[in-house]
Amino acid sequence: MSRVVPGGSWLRGWLYWMKESEAPDSYLIWAGLSAIAGCTQRKVSIRWVYHHYYTNQYVMLIGPAGIVHKSSTIDMVRQVYREVGIPTTSEALTKEALIEQMIKRGDGTI
Repeated sequence: MSRVVPGGSWLRGWLYWMKESEAPDSYLIWAGLSAIAGCTQRKVSIRWVYHHYYTNQYVMLIGPAGIVHKSSTIDMVRQVYREVGIPTTSEALTKEALIEQMIKRGDGTI
């Protein structure tokens, strides 16, 4: 793990916080990266030439049901979002409801 995640980083702290989880390290790392990206929203970007590039990820945790703890890992990310005031959406949305939420937020996020 130390080769992948630098010491003293938020991600290292996340992994320490999640150390009792039975989820694979790869799930925990990607969930942590997703939490960072979600919390920064569109407030952090990299300017390159004439464009701003934002953290835009689609992270999928794929594995057998009930064995690798996908839901509990995702629930921990949702807890981080709640603690810092990041709105989340329900787990099951129609296409129309998803678009409606993006319009209401005004910045294209959900």
